[in-house]
Amino acid sequence: MNVHGEGRVERRDQDVVHLPHTRFPQISQDREALDLTRILAALRRQKLIVALPLIGTLALAIAYLSAAPTEYTSTAELIVELQKPRILRNEAVVPGLDAGPYMIGPVMDSQVELLQSQRIAERVIKRLDLAAGPPPTPGPIASLLGFFRTAAPAEADSPATPAAGESEAGEGEETAAEDAIPTSLYKQFEESLSVRRKGLSLLILVSATDEDPNQAARIANGVVQEYLDDQRETQLASARDATSALNERVEELRQQVLAREQAIQSFRQRHDLAAVGDVPIADRQLSDMLVRLNEAETDAAARRAELRQVEMIAEEGGDASFIGRVLDSQVVRDLKRQESEIVRRIGSLKREFGESDYRIEIAQSELDDIRGAIAEETARLVENARYESDVAQTRVRILEENFNAMKQLVYERSGQQIRLSDLEREAKASRDLYESLLARLKETRVAESLLYPDIRMVEPASPPLEPSSPNTKLTLLVALVGGLGIGLTGAILRDHLAGSLWTPEDVEQRLNLKLLAPLPRIRAGWGSSRHDHLLRDPASNYGQSIFLLAHTLLDLRHTAEDAVVAMASPRKGDGKTTTTANLGYYLAQTGRRVLLVDCDLREPTLSRLMASGRERSIADVLDATCKPEDAIVAASGLETLAILPAPARIDGQRASELLGSDRLRKVLSQLRDRYDLIIVDGGSLLQDVEARLLLDAVDSAILVLRAGKSSLADVERSTHLASILSLKMSGVVLNGADLSG
Repeated sequence: MNVHGEGRVERRDQDVVHLPHTRFPQISQDREALDLTRILAALRRQKLIVALPLIGTLALAIAYLSAAPTEYTSTAELIVELQKPRILRNEAVVPGLDAGPYMIGPVMDSQVELLQSQRIAERVIKRLDLAAGPPPTPGPIASLLGFFRTAAPAEADSPATPAAGESEAGEGEETAAEDAIPTSLYKQFEESLSVRRKGLSLLILVSATDEDPNQAARIANGVVQEYLDDQRETQLASARDATSALNERVEELRQQVLAREQAIQSFRQRHDLAAVGDVPIADRQLSDMLVRLNEAETDAAARRAELRQVEMIAEEGGDASFIGRVLDSQVVRDLKRQESEIVRRIGSLKREFGESDYRIEIAQSELDDIRGAIAEETARLVENARYESDVAQTRVRILEENFNAMKQLVYERSGQQIRLSDLEREAKASRDLYESLLARLKETRVAESLLYPDIRMVEPASPPLEPSSPNTKLTLLVALVGGLGIGLTGAILRDHLAGSLWTPEDVEQRLNLKLLAPLPRIRAGWGSSRHDHLLRDPASNYGQSIFLLAHTLLDLRHTAEDAVVAMASPRKGDGKTTTTANLGYYLAQTGRRVLLVDCDLREPTLSRLMASGRERSIADVLDATCKPEDAIVAASGLETLAILPAPARIDGQRASELLGSDRLRKVLSQLRDRYDLIIVDGGSLLQDVEARLLLDAVDSAILVLRAGKSSLADVERSTHLASILSLKMSGVVLNGADLSG
């Protein structure tokens, strides 16, 4: 094939399905959530970001482990006896820790604070003579904090020096000054000591930390022992104070009880207030008379009610034989039974012999006699009821008179009795209090010898075999987890929020541009190395992607007016020139006539790659010093591929003058009929002004992006420039795409 031929080459894509163009797309702001596969792909891309924090945290951990002193922690275990055994009935005078369920927390907190008190610390320091030897070594963090406190005046850590006027103080004050413990030793001791409650139990853990494991055990056991001794001393002193106070109070109450009982006896004798037990005789008599009077009134009321019933029946002409008193009479009941029998016999005779039989008359005579006897007995009983009612009334009257007389006598003595009752109540109160305190005194004396500690040691501290600090495994684990956490978070945020495009999915989800083809990453340099890779292995993923790009580009061509395509990129280094060269080589291998035009006048990489021995260039063509066919160079090994090279290098102003002239559009129009496809390689749209001028001379453009480098903002600005020039943007090529996610 002659690259300079004048004839138009026959189109070879009549049987290809044409895809619609996408014109002037806008950037979509929607971003979908990353799934696990994309996250893993992002971590692979940002492996350096993941590795650096991990290496840094591990290095810091190793440095810490190397610098930190080796320390040992020994722990003693105590238990608080809130429910201690009660040997005596009442031990309230002996101090203890009896607490309800809602007070367990405050009681446990109080014991923890007491174990950490300065009083216990002072006793332990003196007992173990810690002031003479090296002080307890605090942990590395405490040592670091203590470094900043070394600037404080040394006088603050030692007892104050006596003034000149105090030099004659007594030996006791001098001894106390010598025994004073420096404040710094107190602080170091507190930092090396840890006291805490074990969960929600009644156990307290006392831990001491020191570089010497034996010393750590001695300090922990010393704290526990001094605390137990202090508790015993406090309980014993409290019991002795209670015994002394009770002794004095008991003796005082005994004298008071004796005096009040003597006063009661004297008062009784003066006022003749004899009593049976605790009740005066007159009061007892009055009470008995009141009981008898109540009984008499009740009986009289019952008899009056019965008498009124009888009188009412008599006034109404009724039969009084049916009242309760009459019916209770045995005589009346017998007569009533006889009356009933005679009535039944008369009825039987009437049925058997008729109304006129003589036997009926005899029976009727007997019935009349019986009824007369009933009436006589009823009248007698009614008269008895009237008599008994009168007797009951008389008895009530006599009892009332006697009761009133006795009541008057009691009232006359009431004043003396009230005073006597007051004296007795006072004497009883004093006696009860005396007996209570006397019993308490006896129990307290016994309790002094039976003191039971509120806290006891469950397990003493022993020298630890393994150091507690630094914890190598934990430190390295924290460094590993922390470094990984920082690295993974940073990598994901950087990959997702940086606005770069990595995968074909990113282009489809974040842009409204058509993805023509993704070009995968290969382990080769750019330029000729990638071209060599395509020639060596055209069946590779990269070769297949170039194949897809080539056929997609052919599908987008509708007419000869679509034959001039510009390869554009937002910035330099996006792989635009390499993609142009590989695309031209592949299309030429299919037999199509392809012309590559190098319009990157500042960086003519395509010309250096494919036409290094050029004599003329597109600059000569645009200056009209030669014809296009004189500057076009055939590619090595391919007859259907040609290149119109660029000059060695020219400045930006000269490049803008050449590419902004009408001559470029005319030259491309002349070459349009000679080639199936003209691919123009220009500069970067956002960095080179002449690259934007070039877009006005082509039919359409393909935007080449670099995965991980091209940002959404750059794409938006590039497409905006294309829309201003009314240029058709055919789609996007993602160079170096990550096809693993």
